[in-house]
Parts: sequence; C-alpha cells; structure tokens
Amino acid sequence: LDASLRAELGRDVVGILRAAATTTVLVTHDQDEALALADQIVVLHDGRVVAHDDPRELYRDPPSALAARSLGEANILSAESHAGVAYCALGAIPLSTNGRRAHDGPVWLLLRPEQVTVQPHDDGGAVGASVIELRYRGHEGLVELSLEHPGAETVLARVTGETLLTPGERVWVRASGPGLALEGDGSSHSEEIRDKHSYIQEDIAACGDVPDGACTVRPSGACAARKSKGSD
Repeated sequence: LDASLRAELGRDVVGILRAAATTTVLVTHDQDEALALADQIVVLHDGRVVAHDDPRELYRDPPSALAARSLGEANILSAESHAGVAYCALGAIPLSTNGRRAHDGPVWLLLRPEQVTVQPHDDGGAVGASVIELRYRGHEGLVELSLEHPGAETVLARVTGETLLTPGERVWVRASGPGLALEGDGSSHSEEIRDKHSYIQEDIAACGDVPDGACTVRPSGACAARKSKGSD
C-alpha cells in the first residue's frame, strides 16, 4: 500500500477494534505506525522485552538508548552529569529525572531532533556546526550536523520544509532541555564516555570553586566561568 492509504487503513482498523473492545497485537518495524496506532508499545530486542509503556511516555522517557532509537530519531550524546545538569558538546543541558534519583557521572544524553535548533548566526550561546545532509520530507526536514568540538559528534535537528541548507554550510546550533540521562550499564560504557569527553570532566573539576556550580562548558573545551575569572 502507498503511505497515505496505509495510514488511512490503519486508522480504520483501530477504530473498528476499539468499537468492538478487542485486544489486538500489532507487530511492526514502522516507528510512526507504532506511535500512531498503539495504546501500549512493547519494544523487543533479541527476543526480550527492553521497554514497555504508552507511546507518549515511551517516546519522552525511554529506559535505554536502544529503546529511544526504536521510537523515532534520537541524538545520543556522551555527557557528564552533575547536580541535575548534563555537560556535553552542546553545553549545559538541564536534565529531566522523572522522579528517579539523579545520577552523577558519565551518561548518555538523549535529545530528540525537535530539541535542537539551527540558526544562521551565533547569538552568543550557540555551537558551531557544519551541515552533512538535509533530508527533505515536504512539510519538514531533518538535517544532520557535525559539531565543532573535540569529540566530533553528529546531531540531528528538525527544521521546517522551507529551510534550505547545503552540505558543508556552516551554521550554529543550540539545544533546549530538558534532556534525559541514560545511565551506563557497566565499566566499559563509563570508560568510553570518559575517554571521549575527558575535557568536559576537566572543566567541571577546574570550576569547582565557582559559586552554585555556575560553570558553562563550551564546545572548545574551555570553561566560560574560568575565562570570566581571567584564566585559561
């Protein structure tokens, strides 16, 4: 079926099943279909359940990077969490704990593409990036960007369908929180993040004497708070 007819048929089938109060299991690899049609979603990996919740909560608060990527595009950035803030290549991002105990230390930071904004100029708080690819989808676009920082991480940002960007073009990006910290599952995970973003930990440690932890990590690896104190 073509995309529009498939979506219409899916809505019709769900309407019939709800009217008949019939419980049904739909097996699909289509993320959009799962989010649009299901009342509850179960994510399976290697024959095991790795996530289970209603679509909205599972999209906003997945338990792992695997679950996050199973339900839409996701930016998974290495970061260092401290006192409810994640320090990453995009700066300091407030965290959503959703009632869970905040974890200090190396984490994976989840940001959805709609939380990343692309702008043509630096307004003093954005991060430089170069365009890798713009995937046009009619009403919107998805742009892949390479961030200008030591870790050379890439991010996805959602833009309007009218946005025109070319590969190699330099732009500026900023992230809006809250982000979600996905904890590591072992020492190898923690070491991977520590190796990738050791400069973040160095900046946090160097700014430990700043009142209220007012330290902003910049993508260059330099701490803005330290600079304001007249030091490199």
